[in-house]
Amino acid sequence: MIVSHAAEPFVHRHKLIGILGASVALASAFNVAQLALVNFALIRHAGFYFQTGPILAWSLFSGAGVALLIRFSETELNDLLGRSPSAGGLRAAPLTPSPLLPFLGALAAMAAVFMVPWPAAQALFLVALLPLVPGRFAVLLQAWPFFFYLLWLHLFHTPGAYLWGPITREGAAAFALYASRLANLMLLGRWAAPRFPWQWAARSRSPYLRGFLLCLPLLAGVFGPSLQFGRDLIRGLAAGKRHGVLAPAFAAWRRKLEAAAAAAENA
Repeated sequence: MIVSHAAEPFVHRHKLIGILGASVALASAFNVAQLALVNFALIRHAGFYFQTGPILAWSLFSGAGVALLIRFSETELNDLLGRSPSAGGLRAAPLTPSPLLPFLGALAAMAAVFMVPWPAAQALFLVALLPLVPGRFAVLLQAWPFFFYLLWLHLFHTPGAYLWGPITREGAAAFALYASRLANLMLLGRWAAPRFPWQWAARSRSPYLRGFLLCLPLLAGVFGPSLQFGRDLIRGLAAGKRHGVLAPAFAAWRRKLEAAAAAAENA
């Protein structure tokens, strides 16, 4: 990163060089690794990597933005995680221990979903899972971009024996397999999330584990609070607020998390 002489005292005083560099590097590594993992596990098509360039560009801007927001909201972050002397911290999860066996069974079922290479078997898994998951269709709808990629890449960009127009027999078989596999993984994940045996990590002092446990009660509906978080953030920035810009969003997030943890305790 090239910094002008005039800006040097400012960036050193506010520790921006290290924060920006680490945040951009983490965002780039995470996004590229996520792209590769999603392609390996769900898409299985080389055309999916067309997103590499845009993802790296997004990593630059999003990593820098997150780094600056964190720098200007250090107090709110410490309060949220309970590291400030004035803050008691959040209750991370309900107090009733979760049985280990159902969660291990879900992991075994996920392994079976990955190992079975036949669309008919995946369809049987799907038929068995649909009645078990509340809000099943809303869960599947959340993954619509991945279904779109599967449709576009496999039905229109896979070589083989043509069935109809640009659609090949190989492409149709691949779409049926990976689309049903994606649906099965989404439903299994939704079923397993509230059964996660969190108690082994409940007393951990690691901020990463605590952050995960904080979100666990809201995992099934995390998109709504996240969108509200973003709206609060944009309103603060539009009003010219910098220091403490995350405070209103963190306060709303904290209230939702505590309410979810209390509801889980009383369930």
